[in-house]
Amino acid sequence: MSTVTIGNTEYSVTSPRYLNKHRRDVTKQTKLQGESGTELFQGRITNEDTNVIFQDLETGIKEIRQMKRVDPVIRGVLNAYKQPILRAKPSIIPASQDNADLEIAEELRSNLFENDNFTYGQWLKNILYYFDFGFEVQEKQFELVDGKWRWKQWQHRRPETIWKWVPDKEGNLKEVEQQAFDIDGKFRTDIVIKQRNLFHIANEMEGLNWQGESVLRTTYRSFLSKDRLIRLQNVQAERGAVGVPHGIAQSANPAKKQELFRPVV
Repeated sequence: MSTVTIGNTEYSVTSPRYLNKHRRDVTKQTKLQGESGTELFQGRITNEDTNVIFQDLETGIKEIRQMKRVDPVIRGVLNAYKQPILRAKPSIIPASQDNADLEIAEELRSNLFENDNFTYGQWLKNILYYFDFGFEVQEKQFELVDGKWRWKQWQHRRPETIWKWVPDKEGNLKEVEQQAFDIDGKFRTDIVIKQRNLFHIANEMEGLNWQGESVLRTTYRSFLSKDRLIRLQNVQAERGAVGVPHGIAQSANPAKKQELFRPVV
């Protein structure tokens, strides 16, 4: 008969004592005991950055947008990340040559590359915004066509509109809450995107920090210094480019000189 030793006690593998103890041990191993350490307060991720600007999602995204718009070097860095991916030729490779796998691959190819509601290029471009902002959230919409479920749309959701991150009991992303204007110009605070319709990807995600980290974050200090220096140089150039009036009045009377020069100045 097979036996197993636990501590100093030997058990038969079929004995009730062993089975009960083993079951309790396995149950303990299937439950998570630790925590990720991410500070998630009422759905808001806090204290993930030492800079107060990037501690708040809205202000951080606003600053990154400014960096992208005014600095051509930063725009070039982002293009260096994205262009090799965007220029790659996409293809769908079936898992095998079985008819079922071939049919699945063809359906996927048709759904992604021949969809009347969205283009593959724009879909991929939206996904790559996670380089810019640290994460990307999209909402999937499905439709039933000829008895088959297909993607109808993949809608990009602007990162600054994500208001809350809602995890499940195991720490997986369950849903997100969004606050944004609708197409009628009404500001909505009741938008919830459930997991079944949610697509999320993050760069350098640590713990439950679904906001990730922008590839531009480490360049912010250099960008700020360069931006301030350029502003100072522009002010200096503007002041230096303006001439200072200078002349000699043909009068020995100082008061008369001031009177003559006042209209000029």
